[in-house]
Amino acid sequence: MAERLPRNHQRRGTRNATECRCSYYAHERADRYGAVRPRGRSIPLEPYGTPPATLSSPVGKYPWAETERAFAAIANHATGSEVDGISLEYTNPWTGGPVLPTTSCRVQRLVPGFRGAARRHTAATILHVVRGEGRTVINGEEFAWTDKDIFVVPSWASYQHIVDSSSDAVLFAYSNEPVVKALGLYREELLYPDRAGGA
Repeated sequence: MAERLPRNHQRRGTRNATECRCSYYAHERADRYGAVRPRGRSIPLEPYGTPPATLSSPVGKYPWAETERAFAAIANHATGSEVDGISLEYTNPWTGGPVLPTTSCRVQRLVPGFRGAARRHTAATILHVVRGEGRTVINGEEFAWTDKDIFVVPSWASYQHIVDSSSDAVLFAYSNEPVVKALGLYREELLYPDRAGGA
């Protein structure tokens, strides 16, 4: 039910919630739904000339030479993920988030002899082999890959990367992870070695 305001709050020419025929109206506690303003930020002030933060990245290209330098800079101390090896994410410098609002772009280096743990997640991923060779077990089926190959890991499919060669492999991966996370549907599961490649 709409709440009728006291007569002294009803001024000539104004309408209250009942007159506007609202289907729901209630006064809520400020601590429940109230907006909290950080101290010192009473108004949004930014340095003059600062471009607005938009959804699109201001970077038009991400040169491969910079990616190689980033890998070289962390080569001596990065252990990487047990699933995806040493992984770097391309980001939008204005937002700190993914390159595109709906697409995450990553590059991963798998060292010689890498045998990743099996995992599955609700994002679909397309992978491009930048260099090297190896194989990926997807839902129990093995796919061998080499330079310039492209393969897909579907949503909620288990996968495990393996590199048997004596040289490293580099994969470029892009996925719909930002969309899945924005919808609150992202889940992932690390599978035990006895379940590797199968779900």
